Amino acid sequence: MTDWGLLPEAAIEQLKAREWSNNANLRDLLSGARPFPRRVSLKAPTDAQALAEPTHFQRFVDSWKQWPHTG
Repeated sequence: MTDWGLLPEAAIEQLKAREWSNNANLRDLLSGARPFPRRVSLKAPTDAQALAEPTHFQRFVDSWKQWPHTG
């Protein structure tokens, strides 16, 4: 498994674990003490990483192109 190229499903799970399932972070989000919206690094690949794993790179690009909640 590669350590770059966070796919939409993984990004959602990461946000759930960090923000919604963490009581302290959730409280701070709801009270305005924690900035919103939250940012998640998509771990975009370097050129070398993309060339070394073109199938994963294409899946990464395609999955975000199909993501319906852009903008």
